Amino acid sequence: MRKLFQTLLIMSIVASITHAQKPILNILKENQNSEFKEGILLVLNKKYDSAQGYFKKELLNQNLKSEQKDFINLCIGAAHHLNGDMEDAIQFLKKVSKNYKYSCSTNLLIGKNYQNLGKMDSVNKYADLSIKNCPDFSQGYSLKKEYYQLTYQFDKALVYAHKSLKLDEESKDDVQISGSLCDIGNVWIGLNDYKKALSYFNQSLELHQKKGFSDNLFLTYIGIIDSYREMGDLPKSLEFIAKAENLFHTVPQHKAGEIILRKGFTFSLMGKNNKAINTYKYALKIFEKAQKQAFIANTYILLGRLQFETKDYVNAEKNLLKGKEVAESNHIAGMQQNAIGLLYDLYEQKQDYKNAFDYLKRFKALEDSSFTIEKENQITELSTKYETEKKEAQNKLLSAEVKSAQFKQRLYLIIGAILAFFLVIVVVLGLRLKKLNAKLNDSLVEIRKYSETIEKMFTIISHDIRSPLNTYQRYAEIVGYLVRNKQFDRLDKTLSQIDELGLHLSTLLNNLLQWSISQQKKESISLKEVNVKTFFESLMPIYREMSKLKSITLIEEHAEQIITTDPNSFGLIVRNLLDNALKYTPEGEKVSLQTFVEQNNLVFQIKNKSFKMDKVQVNKIKELFGGIKEYSFGEDGLGVGLILINQFAKKIKSTILFEQNPDGLTTFKVSLPLAN
Repeated sequence: MRKLFQTLLIMSIVASITHAQKPILNILKENQNSEFKEGILLVLNKKYDSAQGYFKKELLNQNLKSEQKDFINLCIGAAHHLNGDMEDAIQFLKKVSKNYKYSCSTNLLIGKNYQNLGKMDSVNKYADLSIKNCPDFSQGYSLKKEYYQLTYQFDKALVYAHKSLKLDEESKDDVQISGSLCDIGNVWIGLNDYKKALSYFNQSLELHQKKGFSDNLFLTYIGIIDSYREMGDLPKSLEFIAKAENLFHTVPQHKAGEIILRKGFTFSLMGKNNKAINTYKYALKIFEKAQKQAFIANTYILLGRLQFETKDYVNAEKNLLKGKEVAESNHIAGMQQNAIGLLYDLYEQKQDYKNAFDYLKRFKALEDSSFTIEKENQITELSTKYETEKKEAQNKLLSAEVKSAQFKQRLYLIIGAILAFFLVIVVVLGLRLKKLNAKLNDSLVEIRKYSETIEKMFTIISHDIRSPLNTYQRYAEIVGYLVRNKQFDRLDKTLSQIDELGLHLSTLLNNLLQWSISQQKKESISLKEVNVKTFFESLMPIYREMSKLKSITLIEEHAEQIITTDPNSFGLIVRNLLDNALKYTPEGEKVSLQTFVEQNNLVFQIKNKSFKMDKVQVNKIKELFGGIKEYSFGEDGLGVGLILINQFAKKIKSTILFEQNPDGLTTFKVSLPLAN
């Protein structure tokens, strides 16, 4: 019976039930008295709901042994997996995940279902378990490939895809070989080399034609469709969509819906908007019948976006709202955010500013950090426009490729710097903790304190760094899109926005570094004479360039004054206030900077027209700078920058006043003694 189960599960995962039928039927023929034979036959006939009912009924038998219960739970999990019920599949498979007899199948199946749910950490965990327990089983390497591919680590994904293919070739299983060839092709799509991707899909297709089997043929067609579409050969893409449609009877309903969805998207790229809309509606019926909520939400959003672009605002609003509701009820955050961003664009276009402002606030609420709000809105707008625009500016191809390479190099340097920064912090705090452990008997309290510091450090890093990196990643996709579609006149603006994002990220990293040093009690105040006007002349050039990107007018007035203070602490305060002012000031507005002497104090004052904050946020900032309440990082809704400003202001004996009037005019006033 265990042999029967292993054959069923492994073959259904790596290829298809069709591929598994013959060997399983042979096993059943040899074992006429096999338990649960009826349920196995229901699975082979693709009657997954009936198979689940049969196995669940058998599970009620009180006389079942532990091994039999494990087998039934595995069969139920397999049926749910084949039917596309991911969470139910995981629930039953985990009941027997510790049974070593079934470890190869269960770990792989659980990982596959987590992949469909988009839970990447769990995919990586179960891929490693599959490889560890079954090193000669190619599908463990294939799952690891999927993890690296979905996390945009395509070079690593390619390594594991080739390992999987090598094992399949050693086993001489043509069905598995065809699947591995498709895997490699999909990785090359991620690497934007569509010709190379197409070559692997064509090898898979040739294998199907030579050997005369149909398993994985549907996946092969999907890869060919995507390759031709990305290469701009839309008629060829439609040709293979038609071939895939002939295989609808061999795949689950939602898989057929994926092809229909691709067909609608191809029509939209060809400018055949009416055909695209009708095709999206057809796909929607398929997904609703199959009860695939993620596909339903995505289709509503695609339909609403196309109707918005064709100025059918009434239907666009209706479908975007439906897409948002489905995404919300099923906790699909990415689609929910996409729908809300498009609704904001729609209401702004209709000049319905009340609803536009409401959806802008909802869009902000979905962000992990307020740092990326403006950038994400710009990306949503760019992504919407770039989907339907035609190729242009052919004579700028060489220049565009150079700029794209420079951007990628810049991105790799930034990511490397961030990783190095994390490593330094971990090493420094780790060494400190190691020394404290040597004094365990009299230093237990201090050791706990440093452990909490490390935990808090990673909380801050994961909260405030993730969104900027995601934003960089999406910019990389946009730059790649612009180069592929030869839309070169937009690259300069996009690269300027990347520079601005880099400045914000630099400020955030500097703040985190200052905080980590202060937590080790290594901070020191070095008092020096500072020429105020010279200080600002050295500080301001980068912010003047940054203001030009947003058409913001900087008004500066600095006193000719010598003060005694710590220039590093004062500089941190000024940089953060300037960064926030330029970040939250709308385009075309003014930012006023003044330094002047008032009652034996040097006063630095910055005023700007900003987005209006709610009363709770205003009160929190006033409580922070007024010394009324202590706030900590990552716990109370205040960013690293504001809390660092408050800490370093205390060190140089300065005070900070904050005000925002009903019109959104924001004022920060920093006062520090002339002689500190």
